Amino acid sequence: MKAYPQKLRRPIPTLLACALASCLLVSSPSVLAQSTAATVHGQVTVDSAPASSAKVTATNTATGFTRSVQVGANGGYSLNGLPPGDYRLDVDAGGKTSTQDVTLLVGQTVTMDLAAGAAAASGPGEPRTLGTVQVKGVRLETKTSEIATYVTQKQINALPQASRNFLAFADTVPGMVFSTNGDRQVSLKSGAQNSNGINVFIDGVGQKNYVLKGGLVGQDTSVGNPFPQLGVAEYKIITSNYKAEFDQVSSAAIVALTKSGTNEFKGEVFGDYTNQDYRAPSLHEETNGKVRSFDKQYGFAFGGPIVQDRLHFFFTYESKQFAIPAQVSPDQGFTIAQLPASQQALANATSTQPFSEDLYFGKIDWEPGDNHLVELTAKYRTEDQVSGLGGTNTTSYGTSRKGDETRIDLHYQYSAMKWINDAHLTHEDSSFGPRPTTIGPGYRLTGNRQLQPAQPYQDILNSGGGPDFQDKGQKGTSFQDDLAFTSFDWNGSHTIKTGLKYKAIDINAFEQQPYNPQFSYDINNSLTAPKDT
Repeated sequence: MKAYPQKLRRPIPTLLACALASCLLVSSPSVLAQSTAATVHGQVTVDSAPASSAKVTATNTATGFTRSVQVGANGGYSLNGLPPGDYRLDVDAGGKTSTQDVTLLVGQTVTMDLAAGAAAASGPGEPRTLGTVQVKGVRLETKTSEIATYVTQKQINALPQASRNFLAFADTVPGMVFSTNGDRQVSLKSGAQNSNGINVFIDGVGQKNYVLKGGLVGQDTSVGNPFPQLGVAEYKIITSNYKAEFDQVSSAAIVALTKSGTNEFKGEVFGDYTNQDYRAPSLHEETNGKVRSFDKQYGFAFGGPIVQDRLHFFFTYESKQFAIPAQVSPDQGFTIAQLPASQQALANATSTQPFSEDLYFGKIDWEPGDNHLVELTAKYRTEDQVSGLGGTNTTSYGTSRKGDETRIDLHYQYSAMKWINDAHLTHEDSSFGPRPTTIGPGYRLTGNRQLQPAQPYQDILNSGGGPDFQDKGQKGTSFQDDLAFTSFDWNGSHTIKTGLKYKAIDINAFEQQPYNPQFSYDINNSLTAPKDT
């Protein structure tokens, strides 16, 4: 018998947060709070002298995204708010030009000095003398107070990783621990703190869970993934010295950038599958035959241009499905033959715990003008699993866990010559609702084989209706606006930032333990009258 009770009505608490902060930052800081955007600055020279009338233009070679800035009186320039990627930097200084390629990582700030033009060649008939040879290169330097490590797309594609949880690559960072327990539930920790201290920022938006453990939505008692790995371009892990703009984090901040469409249509597909034929049998299966089980993951991604250089799209889908064997066996040293006749068939069983998850992510990015960038992203995750089976819990005593999450973010960025504004309008809706797979009284057979009164009676076998019932989630909207002024010196070594964030979240946190009444029976006494606990 499987049934789900009607949803109970109850008061819903509200989390209302509003923060305003401004500060003066020195030594080439990143420009935007929690942003994935990169910054490149430095000095432009012409014939070894500062170029005061030059223009620097950064062009993303994949999407055609462009940003331009006029060089200051001392030859300094600063290009802010650049989406990470491969760029071509073009310098034009009084008719003299030069081009330089650079790759910018997520949230990175680099110093890059550029030289425009070259010395004129000797004319016809003029003597050519080889004098002092000077070898010149472009200075590319990254300075930051953060203790951070980058995970690039090359690492994501090359490093072995079976779960397709993109957070698993953080395990390569000293102090970070990505672990999987016996039930395949994962957790990510930093240092000596638990997983609740983590916060993940995807495209500048925090994924914090206000109700459950795990640090972010979708990582509490789940074997699923919080985000499709095909949708992650790169990310960095900041383990200390992160700036105050990174809110709701006490151990490590993970700043991830999602993929975008480019000027070329591109796609990829993956799939992997394994079943009971590729694993060794358990002791019970050696006698009774293998129980059918499988692990299956598959997905695809596709993106490209809608309008060349201006409007692009990207979409990805990933599915994850398991059927995990669960062997029921009595505890406290009792054999199946020593159990009541009504419980022996339940104790001699092997079942499976099914799990299924679907992850969707879509993105549209639009550059209506050279100073504007608009991005609309949407993510939907749904998962369903049966857990709590095996050991002393029979097939009727399990818990059905269902979770859903929807996130929509509208991002607008405006880059002026002397300042940049970055705004996010976000909606989120997530739910987590464990339910007993069986509605009815729970039968808990307890006892102590040694019959020692000082020893507590422990569960031998559990059947009937399980105890777990929860109805938890969070739903609301947030607005975040970050404004940075970069006009105080043209090489970008001084920046004033100010930011505003408003978030209103309805929190639902109802739990009833036990939902089904639980009756305990002493195997050494009556099996029909529950004992007094």
